[in-house]
Amino acid sequence: MSNELAPAKDRTLTIVYILHALALFNGVTAVIGVIISHVSINDTNDEFLNSHHSWLIRSFWWGLLWLAVSIALMVVLIGFLGYAVIGFWWLYRIVYGIVNFVDNKPMPR
Repeated sequence: MSNELAPAKDRTLTIVYILHALALFNGVTAVIGVIISHVSINDTNDEFLNSHHSWLIRSFWWGLLWLAVSIALMVVLIGFLGYAVIGFWWLYRIVYGIVNFVDNKPMPR
C-alpha cells in the first residue's frame, strides 16, 4: 500500500470529506459526496483511498437508515433524541476520517 497520493485523488477525497461535513447543516451535500465516493472507489486500486471512500459510503447509508427510523419515531418523541445522536455520530465519523486521512492511515473495514 502506498502512502503517496496523487494530487488529484488527494483533492477528490478532501472535497468529499468537506461535502460530508457540510451535510450537518444542509444534508444535500452528503448526497453529492456519496455519489463522488461511489464513482471514485472504482477508479483506483489504492487501498488507502478505497478505505476512506468505503468509510464515507457506509457512513452515508447507515446515517440515512437511522435518520429514516428517527423521523418515523418522532411521532412518539424518541425520534428527536435519535436525530441528535445521529448528528453526533456523523460528526464523529467525519472527524475520525479526516484525522486518519491527514495522518495517511487507512480506515477500518
